[in-house]
Amino acid sequence: TLLALMHPAYGFLAGHDDNTRLLNHLVSFDLDSETTEFSDVIVYSDYTSAADWAEGRYYVAGSKNAPGGGEIPDNLMIFDIESGQITTVAPITGINRFINDMTYDNSTSTMYAVSRVGDSRSALFAISLSDGTSSRVATLDRRFFTLASTYAGQLYGISYEGDFCAIDKNSGNVSVIGHTGHYPQSFQTMEFDYSTGQLYWIAS
Repeated sequence: TLLALMHPAYGFLAGHDDNTRLLNHLVSFDLDSETTEFSDVIVYSDYTSAADWAEGRYYVAGSKNAPGGGEIPDNLMIFDIESGQITTVAPITGINRFINDMTYDNSTSTMYAVSRVGDSRSALFAISLSDGTSSRVATLDRRFFTLASTYAGQLYGISYEGDFCAIDKNSGNVSVIGHTGHYPQSFQTMEFDYSTGQLYWIAS
């Protein structure tokens, strides 16, 4: 997940053709620059799938290889950007497939995540920041790549079909706002810059 509270932004580098030494590292980059130059922030070698800033900390969902293939959630961690220290909170439980994205709702102090629960659907989960346990909030009517919350708590996501949608965090109802003109694949994330209200989407 992109941390877009200020410029520069932070995120995990999932792939880069020209700079493989930064693969899986936490990096920073300037949102205002016309070119993307990554700076190393915290060296990390294992897999991560999602992250977001919450309660003054950068929470990260680790992932690991599943016995039958693919990835599944591993530990919930805290990455201290100032000190470089990584702290494991607890194993993430209650989500059995790869976490596509997660976002923190400041209005309810809730960390939400989306993960696939079927061939054509994702579910919205709430993850405890104290012990890593998660609960399913709602099953959504389609699969989602991304999830982001406004500061006021409205959730948005981009579906596998490339639709930009509003998501009701209580009922799970999905309202399509419009098509992005892009058909996402691989890894995705998006995040609001609360200082400007701008929504940023990193797409592949």
